[in-house]
Amino acid sequence: MDSATDIIKRMQAVLGAEEQYELAHFLSIQPQSVSQAIKRNKIPPQWILDFYFSRRVNPEYLAYGREPKLIGNSQLVNFVTRSEVSGDTWNTPPLVDAVLTENGGYRPLPIDWNWIALDAAWIEEQQLAPAALFTLRCEGDHMMPEIAPRDLVVFNTDQTEPIPHRLYVVRIDNTLAVYRLLVNFGNIILRSTNPAYSEHSISRECIQSPEFSIQGQVIAVARRFQP
Repeated sequence: MDSATDIIKRMQAVLGAEEQYELAHFLSIQPQSVSQAIKRNKIPPQWILDFYFSRRVNPEYLAYGREPKLIGNSQLVNFVTRSEVSGDTWNTPPLVDAVLTENGGYRPLPIDWNWIALDAAWIEEQQLAPAALFTLRCEGDHMMPEIAPRDLVVFNTDQTEPIPHRLYVVRIDNTLAVYRLLVNFGNIILRSTNPAYSEHSISRECIQSPEFSIQGQVIAVARRFQP
């Protein structure tokens, strides 16, 4: 295994983090734990596992610098951003607004370049139900740099059971937003990637209530770069 300094540099690069406190925020640890790991030249295995389960980062990449950086679903998703898709090759999850209807339903958005298409073969391989997939155009900078404003996330409404450190689309009052979820004694912790935002705790009594609900797990993210 490479030095702790090299491993931490790779972790920060994956996160787009310039400072060690940003890494500590992601790992739910104190900033001094990072500096202590460097001093002892020993990385806790759980840190590497957290990157694998939450970001699909290859443990061998973090430990030894061996490619590929990512493994799992991140290598299997193909996107097409086009206004018209025909045939059975692509699946096009409906694009919905972040603001729900008065009845709490999804508000469809007009199809434009923001429309996303997923490889139908990949969806079948993952045993996903196409009718349960939706695309959300993200707002706000609370998940930067992981998810930027106007990024598109595909979420699966069949997957609402919270798995720690995974990304989910949640409903807060009448608005949809993406957060990384943690579970603490039955309560849900909403975590932002941007360290400028504090965590929010949702008590177990409020989960799946008119004020809050988990809409689905994020399975893919796409970003269109402006020329």
